[in-house]
Parts: sequence; structure tokens; C-alpha cells
Amino acid sequence: MTILFFTALFTSVGLLNLSATHAGAISIILGVFLGSAIWWVVLSGGVNIVRGKLSGRVLAAINFASGLTLLGFASYAFIHTVTLS
Repeated sequence: MTILFFTALFTSVGLLNLSATHAGAISIILGVFLGSAIWWVVLSGGVNIVRGKLSGRVLAAINFASGLTLLGFASYAFIHTVTLS
């Protein structure tokens, strides 16, 4: 998903023209890789810190709310798709 997002972003702002040189291509690839790696470390580190401070009941409530949110988005996408047909 990250690769598709950055491909769309770079295409929309014209950064893919920079990849004509090896240095431009390497800087784009390195930037995407480092950005994704840093985001993963921050996100997983934050979850690790918070997980130890929350009770099992609170984690179950968060899981339930997340599931309902995903179900809501899936229902919206399904209804939107069916009504367009």
C-alpha cells in the first residue's frame, strides 16, 4: 500500500522525472524506505509503551471499537458499490 501511495504522489507532483538519473532514483527509493521504516518504529514503539499501561478490558474495548469501525467502512463501501450498479 505504501508503494502505491508514493507512486501516485510522485506522479501527481512530477517527481518521477527526477528518477531519470541514478542519484534521483536512489534518493526517492531511500526516502520512501527510511520514511516507512521510521513510521513503523514509531508506531510499534508507541503501541508497545501503551500496551503495558492498559488493562485487558480496555484493550478488548479498543479491539471491539476498531472492529466496528472496519465493519462500518466495509458496509459503506458495499452499499456505495451496490447503489452505483
